[in-house]
Amino acid sequence: METNFLMRLLTLILYHLPVIPSFAAWEEDVCVWGAEQIVDMVQMFAKSTTFLCDLFSESAPIGTDDVDIISALNNSLENLETNIVKPVLNGSASLGAIIGFVGWLFAVIELLIQDRLTPETLIKSLARLGLVVALTSNTEVIYDKLRQFGKDITAGVNGLIPQEDLPADVSFQNLDPKLWFSMIMTALMISIVMLAATAAIRICGIIIQVSRLLEISIRGAFLGIAFGLIADDGWKGAGGRYIKKFVAVCAQGAVLVLIGAAISTVELSVLEVGVLHGGSLDLENIPTYWASIFSCIGVAFAGISIMFKSLGYVNDVFGA
Repeated sequence: METNFLMRLLTLILYHLPVIPSFAAWEEDVCVWGAEQIVDMVQMFAKSTTFLCDLFSESAPIGTDDVDIISALNNSLENLETNIVKPVLNGSASLGAIIGFVGWLFAVIELLIQDRLTPETLIKSLARLGLVVALTSNTEVIYDKLRQFGKDITAGVNGLIPQEDLPADVSFQNLDPKLWFSMIMTALMISIVMLAATAAIRICGIIIQVSRLLEISIRGAFLGIAFGLIADDGWKGAGGRYIKKFVAVCAQGAVLVLIGAAISTVELSVLEVGVLHGGSLDLENIPTYWASIFSCIGVAFAGISIMFKSLGYVNDVFGA
């Protein structure tokens, strides 16, 4: 987008350079250029929240500019899972089985010493041991299923959200060539603000998603040990809490998509009503556009702030 902006400005200058003394055509073209630039910047900013939803759902529509970024992140995670997470996961499963058996043995001995070992408590203890054996024997399969659960629920939520966009064709009203300098300065300032805000939103989104994927990988790598702890503490103990936190971070993507969709809905409404007026850019009201632009930026960063805290909400849902 920055390249398009500079090329358009350079082409405009070179085209009119030989006829600068004749300002009539120059002034009108400058105004049109400024109006087109404002529309491009507004539409680019509106698409930043669409990027967030696609990023968190780990997918992007084919043909969009964001496919390469999202694909690179997904490929990096797959390489991390294959080369590091899965080997550690298999090792943690073996260790978890040992921890589970030792924990179960000590629990039985403690019940025996305290003279509380009854057929009922023995059956409960054996049931926990059997559960540990089943979980640690299928740790990798369970990891893949939980990981896929997170992807599916996130993609499902993203698919339910209506795909809305700003009007593609925008007409210009009250175009006054005499205000060409004011138009070009306004277009430059709006471009700087919109480019900075869009870049910040995308960077924050990437930070949130990469942090989430890394936490999934790290927690998933030691999932086998959590399975082993169930033999001693049960579902309400440390092992159960660890598993629930892993499920929560897998499902966090759905909450992030919902937050992104809420931001996008508010932004589209404000920009369409406050700036584009349903497909018409009124150049007499440009000073009033700043209120709509800064309102949208404020909404976007408020949503980003909530995204950083979203894992806490998901943990509450799962009781982690």
